[in-house]
Amino acid sequence: WSRLLPRDVDLGALGQEAKRQLRRESDYRLEAKHLAHYVALLGGDPQLAIPRPFAALTTKRVLAMEYLEGAPLEELCGPGHAQATRDAVGATLYRLLLREIFALRFVQSDPNFANYLWQSGPQRIGLVDLGAAQPVSARLAKSYALLLRSAMQADRAGLRRFATEVGFVLEADGADRLEPVVDLLAASCEPFAARGSYDFGSSDLAHHQTGLAERSLLHGGLRDQNSPDRKSRRWRVSFPKCHEGTDRMPGPRGGW
Repeated sequence: WSRLLPRDVDLGALGQEAKRQLRRESDYRLEAKHLAHYVALLGGDPQLAIPRPFAALTTKRVLAMEYLEGAPLEELCGPGHAQATRDAVGATLYRLLLREIFALRFVQSDPNFANYLWQSGPQRIGLVDLGAAQPVSARLAKSYALLLRSAMQADRAGLRRFATEVGFVLEADGADRLEPVVDLLAASCEPFAARGSYDFGSSDLAHHQTGLAERSLLHGGLRDQNSPDRKSRRWRVSFPKCHEGTDRMPGPRGGW
């Protein structure tokens, strides 16, 4: 055991899950299906650009799809882009996340900047590399609704219930393991609990989250390191991405 992983994590199961995900993400026929699914669900959204796949030309090792022109999303961090543009992009990404979990029930679980493009002309975000997209069960979506509602109401009992429902902790776990996880969940949802706009650029939450995660690991960390946490990675990574872009996002009471 080391501080890199919880002491009771099942390394064998974790390795098997990693292999399964890598096999899925390297099968371009599956990614083509994900693209077609996203086009059907979101193709009419004027704020998003999704390349159409060409199924007849796609193989397990070759993905044939429309070419999207655009700049790397991280270019928006530079001084040549207005703050209002960065704010709009951050709000769009969070709106997309909520739609994926609660409406579409299908989420891109690998939200790094390389998987998005910025099209400055039409002011759209291009979605590329959907190999890691996964379905979200009705049960998991209900659990995430509990997470958001509890965070917005500062309801730690609700956060504890969420952590238990998704397997991050067990009901039998003591407070020394449970409370650091609840603290981390509350911090991760801070932007959603804001009563006005949330300024990622002036927030120290990314640093705070790192400290909370380290504290959680010292007390055992998250128990379930497989599918629920894989989907929650989209949730956890979205904050630092907006922070890097110094975005401001309207709070839920301001409307998304």
